[in-house]
Amino acid sequence: MSVLTASPDRVSPQSPASSSVDSSASPISPSPFQSRSDSTSPQGLSAAPSPTRTRSITKVLEPLERIARDSRRLVGTSHAQVQIGGQDYSIPRYLYVGRQGGGDLQRIGIFATLHGDEPEGVLALGKFLQTLEERPEIAEGYALFIYPLCNPTGYEDGTRHSRAGVDLNREFWKQTSHPEVRFLESEIWMQA
Repeated sequence: MSVLTASPDRVSPQSPASSSVDSSASPISPSPFQSRSDSTSPQGLSAAPSPTRTRSITKVLEPLERIARDSRRLVGTSHAQVQIGGQDYSIPRYLYVGRQGGGDLQRIGIFATLHGDEPEGVLALGKFLQTLEERPEIAEGYALFIYPLCNPTGYEDGTRHSRAGVDLNREFWKQTSHPEVRFLESEIWMQA
Protein backbone atom coordinates (compact mmCIF):
# COMPACT_ATOMS: atom_id res chain seq x y z
CA MET A 1 0.00 0.00 0.00
CA SER A 2 1.41 3.40 -0.88
CA VAL A 3 1.89 6.15 1.66
CA LEU A 4 -0.70 8.92 1.37
CA THR A 5 -0.62 12.42 2.69
CA ALA A 6 -4.05 13.91 3.16
CA SER A 7 -5.02 17.40 4.15
CA PRO A 8 -8.09 19.49 3.45
CA ASP A 9 -6.17 21.24 0.68
CA ARG A 10 -4.28 18.38 -0.94
CA VAL A 11 -4.14 14.61 -1.28
CA SER A 12 -0.98 13.12 -2.65
CA PRO A 13 0.98 9.89 -2.76
CA GLN A 14 4.66 9.94 -1.87
CA SER A 15 5.39 12.30 -4.73
CA PRO A 16 3.13 15.33 -5.30
CA ALA A 17 0.63 15.07 -8.12
CA SER A 18 0.00 17.80 -10.62
CA SER A 19 -2.12 20.53 -9.09
CA SER A 20 -3.55 21.88 -12.30
CA VAL A 21 -6.97 20.86 -13.53
CA ASP A 22 -7.38 20.69 -17.28
CA SER A 23 -10.79 22.22 -17.90
CA SER A 24 -10.50 21.37 -21.58
CA ALA A 25 -10.40 17.64 -20.88
CA SER A 26 -12.74 15.60 -22.97
CA PRO A 27 -16.02 14.59 -21.40
CA ILE A 28 -16.31 11.16 -19.89
CA SER A 29 -17.50 8.71 -22.49
CA PRO A 30 -19.45 5.58 -21.60
CA SER A 31 -17.69 3.49 -24.22
CA PRO A 32 -15.10 1.36 -22.41
CA PHE A 33 -16.11 -1.81 -24.17
CA GLN A 34 -14.15 -3.76 -26.69
CA SER A 35 -16.26 -6.44 -28.24
CA ARG A 36 -15.28 -9.21 -30.57
CA SER A 37 -18.90 -10.27 -30.79
CA ASP A 38 -21.21 -9.14 -33.56
CA SER A 39 -24.31 -9.10 -31.32
CA THR A 40 -23.82 -5.76 -29.60
CA SER A 41 -26.41 -3.24 -28.62
CA PRO A 42 -26.15 0.44 -29.60
CA GLN A 43 -24.49 1.09 -26.22
CA GLY A 44 -21.70 -1.38 -27.04
CA LEU A 45 -22.92 -4.14 -24.70
CA SER A 46 -23.62 -7.63 -25.91
CA ALA A 47 -27.02 -9.07 -25.15
CA ALA A 48 -25.44 -12.25 -23.78
CA PRO A 49 -21.93 -12.99 -22.55
CA SER A 50 -19.63 -14.41 -25.18
CA PRO A 51 -16.40 -16.28 -24.52
CA THR A 52 -14.74 -14.20 -27.24
CA ARG A 53 -15.85 -10.81 -25.85
CA THR A 54 -13.69 -8.83 -23.47
CA ARG A 55 -14.04 -5.48 -21.82
CA SER A 56 -11.00 -3.33 -21.26
CA ILE A 57 -10.38 -2.59 -17.58
CA THR A 58 -7.74 -0.03 -18.53
CA LYS A 59 -10.13 1.79 -20.82
CA VAL A 60 -13.02 1.95 -18.35
CA LEU A 61 -10.68 3.37 -15.70
CA GLU A 62 -9.17 6.02 -18.02
CA PRO A 63 -11.56 8.82 -16.92
CA LEU A 64 -10.82 8.14 -13.25
CA GLU A 65 -7.09 7.99 -13.87
CA ARG A 66 -7.22 11.25 -15.82
CA ILE A 67 -9.14 13.01 -13.06
CA ALA A 68 -6.75 11.64 -10.39
CA ARG A 69 -3.73 12.75 -12.41
CA ASP A 70 -5.03 16.32 -12.67
CA SER A 71 -6.76 16.63 -9.30
CA ARG A 72 -5.70 18.33 -6.10
CA ARG A 73 -8.18 16.25 -4.09
CA LEU A 74 -8.34 12.82 -5.75
CA VAL A 75 -5.53 10.32 -5.73
CA GLY A 76 -5.45 6.87 -7.23
CA THR A 77 -3.71 4.90 -4.52
CA SER A 78 -1.85 1.75 -5.38
CA HIS A 79 -4.26 -0.77 -6.81
CA ALA A 80 -4.60 -3.96 -4.81
CA GLN A 81 -3.10 -6.97 -6.54
CA VAL A 82 -5.08 -10.19 -6.27
CA GLN A 83 -4.57 -13.49 -7.98
CA ILE A 84 -7.68 -14.96 -9.58
CA GLY A 85 -7.48 -18.27 -11.38
CA GLY A 86 -3.70 -18.05 -11.58
CA GLN A 87 -3.78 -14.60 -13.19
CA ASP A 88 -2.91 -11.28 -11.52
CA TYR A 89 -5.60 -8.60 -11.36
CA SER A 90 -5.84 -5.17 -9.81
CA ILE A 91 -8.71 -3.84 -7.77
CA PRO A 92 -8.45 -0.08 -8.12
CA ARG A 93 -8.97 2.28 -5.20
CA TYR A 94 -9.09 6.04 -5.05
CA LEU A 95 -9.28 8.54 -2.22
CA TYR A 96 -11.05 11.88 -2.54
CA VAL A 97 -10.62 14.31 0.35
CA GLY A 98 -13.00 17.24 0.36
CA ARG A 99 -12.28 20.63 1.83
CA GLN A 100 -12.35 20.78 5.60
CA GLY A 101 -15.81 21.29 7.01
CA GLY A 102 -16.88 22.10 10.55
CA GLY A 103 -15.52 18.96 12.21
CA ASP A 104 -13.73 15.69 11.58
CA LEU A 105 -13.77 14.30 8.05
CA GLN A 106 -16.61 11.83 7.57
CA ARG A 107 -15.47 8.67 5.77
CA ILE A 108 -17.65 7.08 3.11
CA GLY A 109 -16.90 3.93 1.11
CA ILE A 110 -18.22 3.68 -2.44
CA PHE A 111 -18.13 0.26 -4.11
CA ALA A 112 -19.10 -0.25 -7.75
CA THR A 113 -19.23 -2.98 -10.39
CA LEU A 114 -19.52 -5.81 -7.90
CA HIS A 115 -21.59 -7.50 -10.59
CA GLY A 116 -19.47 -7.54 -13.73
CA ASP A 117 -22.43 -7.08 -16.07
CA GLU A 118 -23.37 -3.80 -14.38
CA PRO A 119 -20.75 -1.26 -15.58
CA GLU A 120 -22.99 1.73 -14.81
CA GLY A 121 -21.37 2.17 -11.39
CA VAL A 122 -17.83 2.69 -12.65
CA LEU A 123 -19.11 4.98 -15.42
CA ALA A 124 -21.19 7.02 -12.96
CA LEU A 125 -18.22 7.38 -10.61
CA GLY A 126 -16.25 9.05 -13.38
CA LYS A 127 -19.02 11.59 -13.85
CA PHE A 128 -19.46 12.01 -10.08
CA LEU A 129 -15.76 12.70 -9.56
CA GLN A 130 -15.72 15.16 -12.44
CA THR A 131 -18.63 16.97 -10.75
CA LEU A 132 -16.68 17.06 -7.48
CA GLU A 133 -13.74 18.60 -9.31
CA GLU A 134 -16.01 21.31 -10.69
CA ARG A 135 -17.95 21.82 -7.44
CA PRO A 136 -15.70 20.75 -4.52
CA GLU A 137 -18.07 22.24 -1.95
CA ILE A 138 -20.31 19.19 -2.46
CA ALA A 139 -17.76 17.00 -0.67
CA GLU A 140 -16.81 19.50 2.03
CA GLY A 141 -16.06 17.60 5.21
CA TYR A 142 -15.88 14.17 3.55
CA ALA A 143 -13.23 11.62 2.68
CA LEU A 144 -14.45 9.24 -0.04
CA PHE A 145 -12.83 5.82 -0.35
CA ILE A 146 -13.73 4.70 -3.86
CA TYR A 147 -13.55 1.18 -5.30
CA PRO A 148 -14.90 1.51 -8.85
CA LEU A 149 -14.26 -2.01 -10.18
CA CYS A 150 -14.76 -4.67 -7.51
CA ASN A 151 -15.21 -7.64 -9.86
CA PRO A 152 -12.52 -7.40 -12.55
CA THR A 153 -13.05 -10.84 -14.09
CA GLY A 154 -16.83 -10.45 -14.20
CA TYR A 155 -16.36 -7.05 -15.80
CA GLU A 156 -13.98 -8.42 -18.44
CA ASP A 157 -16.36 -11.27 -19.22
CA GLY A 158 -19.54 -9.19 -19.04
CA THR A 159 -21.08 -11.52 -16.47
CA ARG A 160 -22.76 -10.97 -13.12
CA HIS A 161 -20.53 -13.54 -11.44
CA SER A 162 -16.78 -13.62 -11.10
CA ARG A 163 -14.83 -15.96 -13.34
CA ALA A 164 -15.06 -18.48 -10.49
CA GLY A 165 -18.84 -18.52 -11.07
CA VAL A 166 -19.65 -16.75 -7.80
CA ASP A 167 -21.91 -13.78 -7.08
CA LEU A 168 -19.37 -11.84 -5.02
CA ASN A 169 -22.09 -9.73 -3.40
CA ARG A 170 -23.28 -12.89 -1.60
CA GLU A 171 -19.81 -13.72 -0.21
CA PHE A 172 -19.23 -10.87 2.25
CA TRP A 173 -18.64 -11.69 5.91
CA LYS A 174 -18.73 -15.46 5.26
CA GLN A 175 -14.99 -16.15 5.56
CA THR A 176 -14.83 -16.55 1.80
CA SER A 177 -11.77 -17.66 -0.11
CA HIS A 178 -12.46 -15.28 -3.02
CA PRO A 179 -9.62 -12.72 -3.12
CA GLU A 180 -11.75 -9.82 -4.38
CA VAL A 181 -14.07 -10.08 -1.38
CA ARG A 182 -11.26 -10.70 1.10
CA PHE A 183 -9.51 -7.52 -0.08
CA LEU A 184 -12.70 -5.42 0.10
CA GLU A 185 -13.54 -6.75 3.57
CA SER A 186 -10.06 -5.83 4.78
CA GLU A 187 -10.45 -2.32 3.37
CA ILE A 188 -13.77 -1.89 5.17
CA TRP A 189 -12.23 -3.03 8.44
CA MET A 190 -9.22 -0.72 8.04
CA GLN A 191 -11.30 2.37 7.19
CA ALA A 192 -14.20 1.81 9.63
